[in-house]
Amino acid sequence: MRGGDVDNPNRGDIIATPWISRPNNIRDFFEVGHTYYNNIALTGSNEKGDFRISYTNLDEKGVIPNNDLTRNTVAFKSNYKLTDKIKVNVSADYVKTTAQTDPIMVMAAIHLCILLPGLAETAT
Repeated sequence: MRGGDVDNPNRGDIIATPWISRPNNIRDFFEVGHTYYNNIALTGSNEKGDFRISYTNLDEKGVIPNNDLTRNTVAFKSNYKLTDKIKVNVSADYVKTTAQTDPIMVMAAIHLCILLPGLAETAT
């Protein structure tokens, strides 16, 4: 039993912990990390509107063991002119993050904006 275990009533004899050099302990603990960031996007447009959809993958391996992160993102954005006076903007994002130290986190957002003439000038 080690000397620090003094709360144990049946501890028996205390054995000293030897002071031993641990060669290369820093080198053996840390790892070579990396970060990979990949993205692909598609776009298109015409006289009435445009769109963009993209996929992004982030893969990180930390220098400390069990410190990895993976994130996948899908994004969409579109603008469309319904009439000369009405425009519609839509955007949506989906993000899934996975880390070894944290639970899986998923985030999704959708935004819709309809632009009508005259409203922007009166809003304060």
